[in-house]
Amino acid sequence: KDLMRMAAGMAMLEKEYNQKINLGKLAEESGFSLPHFIRSFTAVYGLSPLQYILQLRISKAAELLENSTMTISQIGDLCGFDDSNYFSRVFRKRMGCSPRPYRNRQYRNHTEL
Repeated sequence: KDLMRMAAGMAMLEKEYNQKINLGKLAEESGFSLPHFIRSFTAVYGLSPLQYILQLRISKAAELLENSTMTISQIGDLCGFDDSNYFSRVFRKRMGCSPRPYRNRQYRNHTEL
């Protein structure tokens, strides 16, 4: 039941992942109070809303690093990270290396095929 009610908030999140996220607005969109939204979201997705947003942003950034020629700063900015140093720290923590080595490794893997 909670999953169905969260669908509107999730659609908004998926569409606006690179914007400043207002959890209160997401909760309202889903018809929940903020505390109930956070509890329900965490129970359904196994991550807090903020962890999910970071995961989504990093996933989109990794995709852009693999498939575009944009600079790392441009990718970080496009994915919702205002600070390129913060982007690099979060990316390294989640992906095991910083964006530049990730891009270089992906480039090598594509050229070796």
